[in-house]
Amino acid sequence: MEPWNIIVTLVSAVLAGALFFVWHGFLPLSGRGRWRIVCVGSIPSLILLALWASLVVHFEFAFRSLPVPNNDRDFSPLLSAHITVAVVYFRMLFLSLCLWPIPFVLCLIFLRFRKVALYLAVSALTTVFSFCLMLFTPCKFQTWWMD
Repeated sequence: MEPWNIIVTLVSAVLAGALFFVWHGFLPLSGRGRWRIVCVGSIPSLILLALWASLVVHFEFAFRSLPVPNNDRDFSPLLSAHITVAVVYFRMLFLSLCLWPIPFVLCLIFLRFRKVALYLAVSALTTVFSFCLMLFTPCKFQTWWMD
């Protein structure tokens, strides 16, 4: 089994555990101020989706089509900066998603930090959802992104 498959399996298992805790009332979603936790927890994924969509549009305007060049020499400095910001933010969110189970389990152990566990659960779920939404971009752009 490849390392990528192992990471995806582990993160999926922990997300399923998070859903179990929310479903059975250990992390209640109802109550005063919980909507703030949901809104704040989804902000990082919304930023990622905004960066992703704006990068696709930037490529469309820069090259008048989505088949992108294979080297970075044809990119303008502004497009290169946009790519750098998007890549760094994507990597940061992916790394936080991989390390997410550690603080989540710690927050579940200590009763005092249950609200933080709810924030972490919402953040992880919206991040996985935004990663799935990123798959709906054109194939040529996805091929460039994966390279």
